[in-house]
Amino acid sequence: MSQDRRVEHPHLGSGRLLKTYAGGHEWEVLFESGRRYRLPAHEFRNYAVPILSPPPPSAEAARSALPSARTPTPQFRARQTVETLRLGIVPVQDVETFTIGLETQTLSLDRALARSREQSGDVQAVIGDYGYGKSHFVELAARRALRENFVVVSTSLDLVEVPPSKPYEIYRALIGAMRYPDNPERGLKWLLQKALQSPSAVHALQEQSPVPYCPLALTLSALANPGNQWVYTGLVHWVGGQIKNNALVRAALKKVPGVTRPPTLYVNGEVGRQYAYLLSAISTLASLVGYSGLAVLVDESEHYSLLKANQRERADSFFQAMICAAMGPANSRINPAHIPEDHRASYPVSFSAASHLFFLFALTESENRMPVDDWLRRRSSGWTTASSRGTSSVSSAVWWTATAWPTAIRPTTDATPRCARLRRASCRGCWGSTGSTCAR
Repeated sequence: MSQDRRVEHPHLGSGRLLKTYAGGHEWEVLFESGRRYRLPAHEFRNYAVPILSPPPPSAEAARSALPSARTPTPQFRARQTVETLRLGIVPVQDVETFTIGLETQTLSLDRALARSREQSGDVQAVIGDYGYGKSHFVELAARRALRENFVVVSTSLDLVEVPPSKPYEIYRALIGAMRYPDNPERGLKWLLQKALQSPSAVHALQEQSPVPYCPLALTLSALANPGNQWVYTGLVHWVGGQIKNNALVRAALKKVPGVTRPPTLYVNGEVGRQYAYLLSAISTLASLVGYSGLAVLVDESEHYSLLKANQRERADSFFQAMICAAMGPANSRINPAHIPEDHRASYPVSFSAASHLFFLFALTESENRMPVDDWLRRRSSGWTTASSRGTSSVSSAVWWTATAWPTAIRPTTDATPRCARLRRASCRGCWGSTGSTCAR
């Protein structure tokens, strides 16, 4: 170690600081007695000792960081792309290269991102039949949002792990897949670290909080002095929905001055408002630390049509709350007062009036899809459609936006019998076995 720092412990005596952990909150010290301990930094008398910087890399480490012979060559990348396209999938890294004929939709997307960055936020809904490229457009939106300096969270819904009626599971999946334009790390930890390095951003977030005990604001206060690495990691995972509330997290939150009853992230119940609020709070924090905002992208929303009636009501609550959080009550057709509240905790649908939140969701056209027509504001012009594919009688997919509403074109149904479970013309193992009904 090129630097030598002497520290003093009230009980163990003097020693030499070897390493720091948890952002400088834990010190590893070799004491004069020969014992070596890793202890909380605040236990030492000279707590203000500068955090040690890591030693310069050795020559061997520098050589190992150079590209190896196994680094993919352009020829290997090209072959990999071709093989991926044979499976009918566009490689994620080449999604913009293989986007053809969507200039109008891309322009609409760019304008929505610009409004989200410069104003309060925006919403877009992508509706079309199977195979029209909705998932492709969702990934395209992610790429363009990252390029515009947005933090991006995305997920694909299903009926088992991430059902539309479970806002907590949607939130957990979104935060676990959080991407940044300036860092390859996934998850919420990087954003919280940037916020802790900017006390003014943390203070501004706490001042703007519309509820007494905002989970995100309290977590940032507790992270300022977590005590040890386990508590630090637990708080980050808790506010990101990766773990449920436990004694370690509750004890850390209670150490924040004025907190007697820490908030809970509820798993079940009418919790759509709570997670729309949290996502808008994260978007506000992202803008305070220098990002453009938060882009929330949800794919495979067509599983909504397979839910039971009570499950659809909870899915409706979450998606309506997200639309209100992004657009603001003044710009939305949805009245926030009509979105159910949970009796255990009351949250507004949005953290602030200007949260810089962009929300995009994709779903398949069907008789039982989400009532998007009732949620988004109409406008007589400016709507866009995807180009038609083949000679199918189904019209092209339609892009609905909160400020650009189609008034004429709808995807129509054809005479082909449709699978009752998968909502498409046929599914593997059922079409042909019973004629016009699904064997499943």
